[in-house]
Amino acid sequence: MAINKDMRRKFIEREEALRESEERFQKVFDDAPIGMAVVGPDLKLRRANRAYCEMTGYTEEELARIGFEKLVYPEDWEADKKLSDKLYRGEISRYTIEKRYLTKSGDTVWVHKTATLINDSNGAPLYGLAMVENITERKRAENELRKQKEILQQIFDHIPLMIRFLSADNRYQMVNCEWERTLGCSLEEIQRLNLDAFIEFYPDPQERQRALDFIAEPTGEWQDFKTRTRDGRLIDTTWTNIRLSDGTKIGIGQDITERKHTEEQLKSSNEKLRALSARLQFAREEESTRIAREIHDELGSALTRLRWDLESFDKTISESVDRSQLPALEEKLKTMMKLTDATVNTVRRIASELRPSILDDLGLVEAIEWQVQQFQVQTGIACRCDCYLENVILNREQSTTLFRILQEALTNILRHAQATSVDVTTQIEADEFVLTIRDNGRGITENETSAPLSLGILGMRERAHLVNGKISISGVEGQGTAITVRVPLSG
Repeated sequence: MAINKDMRRKFIEREEALRESEERFQKVFDDAPIGMAVVGPDLKLRRANRAYCEMTGYTEEELARIGFEKLVYPEDWEADKKLSDKLYRGEISRYTIEKRYLTKSGDTVWVHKTATLINDSNGAPLYGLAMVENITERKRAENELRKQKEILQQIFDHIPLMIRFLSADNRYQMVNCEWERTLGCSLEEIQRLNLDAFIEFYPDPQERQRALDFIAEPTGEWQDFKTRTRDGRLIDTTWTNIRLSDGTKIGIGQDITERKHTEEQLKSSNEKLRALSARLQFAREEESTRIAREIHDELGSALTRLRWDLESFDKTISESVDRSQLPALEEKLKTMMKLTDATVNTVRRIASELRPSILDDLGLVEAIEWQVQQFQVQTGIACRCDCYLENVILNREQSTTLFRILQEALTNILRHAQATSVDVTTQIEADEFVLTIRDNGRGITENETSAPLSLGILGMRERAHLVNGKISISGVEGQGTAITVRVPLSG
């Protein structure tokens, strides 16, 4: 009798515990923030919580009556049913799916469903527990993002520059048509073949590391790279990078192979033209030197001898000729000697302009002082020459170049500057000979220094370049112009 009472008491306790467990489950089930449903092996609804009913717009009784086939979007029903059949057959114990519901009001709701099979103590299926989350807003956001991405892709595809989007870990997220066309590889191909695009497009280890460093620290600057296309061609490209707040890196690039080829051809042509110009100038200076020497030595000597002969003739006729004819003869002789003197001076001037002998005899510094003095005498413009250097180590080409630049600068001052004074200085700075010509004229403008028709300035720049020199020209309106030439010492 006591045993029966004991068994009855334990049975009541188990029943009470089961009832309390059922109540707790019912409370959790009803108050859950996501939809929950209990579905039998016959795919009939047994229970649905409040969140599930609110999501679909139906009551629990209405859901049990209409069945899931009418609730689930027609296009999603077959996929969901196949998974449910596998679940109740024991082939799977759990599955997830995204599908659509048609609510009572006719709206479409996207949901994420997780279904788990609950078995009895013998392993037989009792029911399936479905947890359903409303993901309509997430889907709407994804669709909106997809549309924006498509629009962005269309915009990028019409830009004639290569554009790539890299994730924070350097995985390709998006590329445009120009990128695919230039490099010969599509985004789908990179992703499908799991290509390391940096090894693929930057096979050289040093170039690859330089590209990775450039991408890791975007500066907005442009850098040139040697890039290999998918078909093995090596092309020249230039890139800049922008990093977004989420770590995404946008690369903008361009194939500059043709431009590089054109630049190299232009550079080669310029070097040939400069070499030709240098040769022509050298030949011109050599010819001027030869002509100046011949004029000075031959014609100058002949004119000097002629003057001596005229002086001797003057002496002779003054002693033997009829005194009445003497004044006329002396006047004629004086005229002839004046003409001879003028011719001698002209010959000396022409020879000096062709090649100043002082440049070869005494050196550059003395030639500069002489030229400045001659300019002051001929133009009346006050000149100051601060050129007190000794043992200047310059070769013949450098000395000639500096002297010709000085002559061109003085000519420009006379023609254009409207100056009243000129200062010329020479000095040695950091193994360079520095020549500065400064005037107090109207001041050259920036447009005048860069104008294509400023042949005098262009000639000075070209002359300086041919001896590895540098020239700077600056002017201030109303305060004059300064020309500074720097030539490395030859020593």
